[in-house]
Amino acid sequence: VDLARNADQIPLYDDAPPLDPSFRSLNFGYGTSAGAGLATISQLQSEIINLEIKALDKLAASVGAADLKFDVVSLTTLPEQKVVAAGAKYRTQLFLSAASSAIVPTMTADGDTLEVSNGRGYYEFTAKGGQYDREGLSKQSYIGTISVTLPGGRDTTFIDTVEYFVARPVIQIQSASVQALYLNCGNEITVNVPALGSEYNPTFSARGGDVIRGSKSGQVTIIPKSKKVDLNVSNAGNFIGSQSFGVRQIPAPEIKARIRGKEIDAKTGIPVSTPSFSLDAIADASFAEFLPKDARFQVREAEINLVRAGRGVSRQRVNSKDVNLNRLAGKRKGDNIVIEIKRVARANFRGEVEEFKNFAPRYITIPLK
Repeated sequence: VDLARNADQIPLYDDAPPLDPSFRSLNFGYGTSAGAGLATISQLQSEIINLEIKALDKLAASVGAADLKFDVVSLTTLPEQKVVAAGAKYRTQLFLSAASSAIVPTMTADGDTLEVSNGRGYYEFTAKGGQYDREGLSKQSYIGTISVTLPGGRDTTFIDTVEYFVARPVIQIQSASVQALYLNCGNEITVNVPALGSEYNPTFSARGGDVIRGSKSGQVTIIPKSKKVDLNVSNAGNFIGSQSFGVRQIPAPEIKARIRGKEIDAKTGIPVSTPSFSLDAIADASFAEFLPKDARFQVREAEINLVRAGRGVSRQRVNSKDVNLNRLAGKRKGDNIVIEIKRVARANFRGEVEEFKNFAPRYITIPLK
């Protein structure tokens, strides 16, 4: 483009050409004021700048640079951690990030192709721990790549190794009896792993016993079969940790002879005319408080002896808690009824009745008056 044109190159002067048609005389000749000359120079400078811009645009278009526009701008935050305890400081960085909608990158993480939207790749996986340090942290990493075709057709891949730390989840146990479980009983506990938050949906297994998963997340019933139980906790197929429990024997019940719910006084005894009484198996108070569904005992076998002056007069065997004294013939005032409780049964939390083996024979003596 010729900016220093003579009059014969300008259509405006076709009908009335000047005497001196040269560029110099036309723009800066005799009679041209200084202001007019400066204005002409400014006009020429503007035309030169416009030509430079057009030239750059043409060059950019020829290599594709005209398509590279960072037109996707958003605010981005990089917090040190998203969960902080009350009283702790929350720290983060805020900045603007920009991407070009003209470029569609391919992103991967550890070889997995990611979904990309507005220039961002979304990566999600279940963190796995192992080899925790003293602080309970396991150092892990993955390799991220972003591949783009830049203007001009040049392929470029950016690679980085991203490190992160997996914290050992803390297992919290809630139970009426955390210190130990009871053998062959339905010990109900709640297992929480606060670090997993809404992702917590555990499964359980046990060594040394059986487990029954509860209706709510984290609830589990442990039925110990040995002196020790190891409860294993997993989440989404990943092992979280284990918790060990000691196992106690069920305490033997106390046997009380009662008449219509009132305990018989072994010192004063009962009238010789008393027709019957019951043998009630009373569970240990602490055990019954922890596991009321497993603390239901009943007498299964007892021997009732009528004793006079240290010698047996008659006897009867009962297979329930109810004792009919009318079957003891020849009762007299001053005699003693000596009861040997031989076997006791227990109904467990499932309603199943089983022999209670942790029971030694007991004796109760009741005088007749």
